[in-house]
Amino acid sequence: MNDHTTDDALMTQAVLDSIPDVIFYKDLDGVYRRGNKAWGELVGRPVATLLGKTDFELFPQDVATSFREQDLAMLRSRQSQRNDEWLDYPDGRRVLVETLKAPVFDRDGTLIGLVGVCRDITQRAG
Repeated sequence: MNDHTTDDALMTQAVLDSIPDVIFYKDLDGVYRRGNKAWGELVGRPVATLLGKTDFELFPQDVATSFREQDLAMLRSRQSQRNDEWLDYPDGRRVLVETLKAPVFDRDGTLIGLVGVCRDITQRAG
């Protein structure tokens, strides 16, 4: 990797970490390959320790199953999907998030994974 590529990766991560919304990238097998600091806070662990893991290694079984079913439906449709869901933080906070998941394609148009963004909308719930 040349210095320019390294600089680009560092800049991209810095931008992602500055965004308060949870952002993550998973491959087709549901393995997390990238995430921002807000995602690490949701899971309660440093991002570096989360990469290479699946939902089943990070969340309770029922939550992981729900996430994987949503992922697979979105990947099959190859269309972005939006849903609202309640998430529990390790510190006990329970938040309502609006989650947008979108397919990711490589330069050849091959589906390679998905990106997700979760925004806290708890205040909208009343």
